[in-house]
Amino acid sequence: MWTLLALLLMTPGAGLVLLGVRFRSKIAGFNRRAVTTAGMVIGHAPFTATHGAVLEQMTEARIQFRTQQGQVVETKGFSRRAMHPPQPPVGSSVSVLYDPADPREASTTGPRGQAGVANAIFWMGCLLCAAGLAVAAVPLASRLF
Repeated sequence: MWTLLALLLMTPGAGLVLLGVRFRSKIAGFNRRAVTTAGMVIGHAPFTATHGAVLEQMTEARIQFRTQQGQVVETKGFSRRAMHPPQPPVGSSVSVLYDPADPREASTTGPRGQAGVANAIFWMGCLLCAAGLAVAAVPLASRLF
């Protein structure tokens, strides 16, 4: 029974650790390639977010920026908070990171915001693995003491 419980904790934990490492690696690669430029909020688009069984109406900023080659690109602002009125306001200047090889791959959150999500996933996985190891140690500890 203890072994099964340990496996039930450690299996998703290991998956989250690997996902966090993969996500962090992807972010690091993007940040190495990324170029920073100024963008402008040109509007807001509504979308529905799901949190389990709860649906929530939210907005995300539509951002337009120009690449170093002069190409005009439109992307989403990745700050998905339900704010009324939506933030940042239309006409606001925002900093945009984009991949010169694929300008559609862009971010307005910056490296710190993205890394925070990756780190949270990684550490949640570590916590589940540690809990699984602790549960697996229960039978061993009961034999020793």
